[in-house]
Amino acid sequence: MSTLSDDVLPVIDFGWSLVDELGFSPNSITVRTRTWSGGEVQLGTPTVTDLVLVPNPPTKELNGDKLLSVGPITPTHPTGGYSYSQLRPSDTAGTEYYYLVSGSNGVNAFALRSIDTTESFEIMLVLEALERRLPF
Repeated sequence: MSTLSDDVLPVIDFGWSLVDELGFSPNSITVRTRTWSGGEVQLGTPTVTDLVLVPNPPTKELNGDKLLSVGPITPTHPTGGYSYSQLRPSDTAGTEYYYLVSGSNGVNAFALRSIDTTESFEIMLVLEALERRLPF
């Protein structure tokens, strides 16, 4: 037996994909996780895993180019969406993650400042620009 969430979340996902297709969400968001073979960040060889959020979630600058609101993002459901652990990978030794935002301002790196999963049908992120411009 399916729940109301199971029934509604695919419809919400479809709606956000239409918003993306119409060009109202021009920024793509990628969660990049880098795992180092030596067990510590910058030690050994990195393995990079990218999770591109599809469809592009809406974004809004909160404080110039320092803070960025991302979402709503559809929570995980039987046919798609994203889980908390996908949007905020675990802090384990030798692993780092950050967000790449690609849009009219180029590709910029951001760190997760906060994640809000209190709403039933959406996840909201607040990202903070990483100051350093060197590759990780």
